[in-house]
Amino acid sequence: MTQPTDRPGIDQLRNLADRAERGPLTGEEAARLRDGIAKLDARVDYLAGYAATLETYAAEQRERADKAEAERDAAQGDRDGWRDRALGYRLATERVRALHSRWEYDANSCSVCVDCYGTPLSYPCPTVAVLDQHGQHGQTTA
Repeated sequence: MTQPTDRPGIDQLRNLADRAERGPLTGEEAARLRDGIAKLDARVDYLAGYAATLETYAAEQRERADKAEAERDAAQGDRDGWRDRALGYRLATERVRALHSRWEYDANSCSVCVDCYGTPLSYPCPTVAVLDQHGQHGQTTA
């Protein structure tokens, strides 16, 4: 595609520069050369501004990405914390369940729980009943 005649293109500017090497330019040729240089200068200014805008945009995107990464890392830390707590609760529940087992001398009684008179409570005791009711994931099964 060729450039319009009123707007000198790169090839025309090069042609004018070659022409200037062979001898003096006419007034019209010098004017076209100056016009072309001015338009290229304006285009360079425009592109420099556009590049600055892109650099600002890229910096903002890097900042957003850094923030998102920090939030992701924090969320991962929260998940790890909840996972650790859930594991701790499950292990504690297993220890309580192991403690509240059937009494070796009377399989129908809890080995730990007694009433206010010291009489063993029947198995499953209220503690085991609550553990059974809520299951190992804390959801009611009854």
